[in-house]
Amino acid sequence: MKKILLTLLSLYFLTLTPLWAQVSTPSTPVVRKGARATLETPKAQSPTSRTSVHEEGRIASALQSASWLRSVYRLIDLTTPANAPLYYPEVTTPTRANLFAQICQLYQSGKLRVYEYLDGEEQLDEAHLLPYRDLLDRFHIPYKVEGKGAKEVVTVQPSDLPTTEVKSYYLKEAYLFDEATSTYDRLVLALCPILSTVGDYGAVNMPLFWVEYEALQPYLSDQLIPLSKQNAAKRASLDDFFTLHLYEGEIIRADHLLGRSLVQSSTSAEELRKEQTRIEDELKAFGSRLFLPDSTLRHRPSTQKAKKVRTPKASPSPKSSKGGHSTTRSIRNRG
Repeated sequence: MKKILLTLLSLYFLTLTPLWAQVSTPSTPVVRKGARATLETPKAQSPTSRTSVHEEGRIASALQSASWLRSVYRLIDLTTPANAPLYYPEVTTPTRANLFAQICQLYQSGKLRVYEYLDGEEQLDEAHLLPYRDLLDRFHIPYKVEGKGAKEVVTVQPSDLPTTEVKSYYLKEAYLFDEATSTYDRLVLALCPILSTVGDYGAVNMPLFWVEYEALQPYLSDQLIPLSKQNAAKRASLDDFFTLHLYEGEIIRADHLLGRSLVQSSTSAEELRKEQTRIEDELKAFGSRLFLPDSTLRHRPSTQKAKKVRTPKASPSPKSSKGGHSTTRSIRNRG
């Protein structure tokens, strides 16, 4: 009888096993320690799917989260000794090239996108992308075309690039304060090389294009350069030069002037210099007022009430042999 009951119970549990397995099986695979999981690789995003340089990236995130922001444009003159690292070497070699030559090499190979220069505020979006061949035609730079259609390749000899004629840059930078992280920063946003030529009526300066610094930055860390004429040791990169703000340049435009430059807003050279100095002082003053130095905090008066200090009483002196009276002496009068 016991064997019959055991047989029936075993048959009953066998019929429940598939149902239990179906209920307890998770809908997603379980990856245990030591097991290999196959993950679907996300599709690479095409470079043309980005509509604006300020939609993503570290700099874009910093600009969006800033609680205080000022943007200014500077004119970086490469004939100024402090800016010499951006101009040399004048002649491009297989191992060395100045900033403009590096930008052109990246531009020609398709690794860097540039945007056409417009009067007023720059438009760094898909609608204002500047094809490499259009730039060469616009500024009469000789080139060769090999192949047709999608296989067309445009090549320019390094000696044909006007690397020695780009003697200045427009540089846009932002001063910002992030209240959430209590950080004050100064960021380079974009660069615009300026071609200097001699025309029928004297010197002519022609801005070429705008390039986003965040897209250019990874390529500026590869080549080491000397940071001054006095020291030929190659101890830093062009990215260090911009990140440490070693460049010098006067402010030519600020974001509160409704698209007008300082030259357009000033009636004389003296007024122009005063306005440039005023903006520089405003930027420095804002940064200096954000944080108090340690010495200031150390000497600030305490807000707590001072505790009363009890003066200890003097211990009684031994009795006098004459009168038998004890005498006390003030602590303050002790010799």
